[in-house]
Amino acid sequence: MCLLPESHEHYCQLARNLEDEKLLELDAHYRQNSRSSVDWELHGIVMGEIHQRREFRRQQLEHSLWLASRRGRFMEAIKRWLISRGLWSSAARERKLPHSLIGRLLVVFGQSYRSSRRLAINTLPGRQTPLEQL
Repeated sequence: MCLLPESHEHYCQLARNLEDEKLLELDAHYRQNSRSSVDWELHGIVMGEIHQRREFRRQQLEHSLWLASRRGRFMEAIKRWLISRGLWSSAARERKLPHSLIGRLLVVFGQSYRSSRRLAINTLPGRQTPLEQL
């Protein structure tokens, strides 16, 4: 027995509208009281929403760490300069590599730093930060 697609979408919307504390209470409830496949599916919806919120907050923290570093401030200053000259578009979400060698080097440098920072954050031992502390 599973949820109907309309019901699933309805519960996903309800989970998106809940506060963090309520989601954590629902998670604890479903961990202790899951007896049917519907309960497991609802628990999956709740866990998916918790995971999305954690991921969003982690991305915000990574961006803040990036801006707090000297390298990040330097790269942001260069990006602002390129935007002011019309060589970089801040509106484009998926950017193509710039045509100039300097632009390509800046993009590759920024991407490699962010990926190494993400690896360092994700691999800290025992660092599953509770949702309410983020």
